Amino acid sequence: MKNAEKCREILGGLLTLPPSILTFAVPFGMDFPTFLGSFTMAKANGSRPKSITKGQIYEAVAQESGSSKGDVKKFFTALESVVSKQLGKKGPGVITLPGMVKLTAIKKQATKGGERRPNPFKPGEFIITKPKPASVKVRARALKAFSEALK
Repeated sequence: MKNAEKCREILGGLLTLPPSILTFAVPFGMDFPTFLGSFTMAKANGSRPKSITKGQIYEAVAQESGSSKGDVKKFFTALESVVSKQLGKKGPGVITLPGMVKLTAIKKQATKGGERRPNPFKPGEFIITKPKPASVKVRARALKAFSEALK
């Protein structure tokens, strides 16, 4: 009896509302409302499959090419150094991996802070910008044959 009176005090007049508005049930053995519906949590990653690991990539390329896994590791290390040199400060900033993708380095200049600009999320308010250092962004664009092969 005490629990029922306690629930009525906590919930006020909610128990007198019609059932269509009442969205939770109050069991008499508990002091808090239990929400109706499913109690299962949503999956964090959904149903999408995960990407393969670096070792699995090495293994798959080794099987496709008929080479050893060590040779494939050496190849990817060499490819990484070539791409880094081409996209680096002294390189042209563009490299095409034949049949797959074109990588472009986009150099962003440093920006000064302290400017007053309108806040895009709250009209009428202003924000003061922060300084940002210079950076390099890498953009990848799939080549036509590669993107058509994926369709």
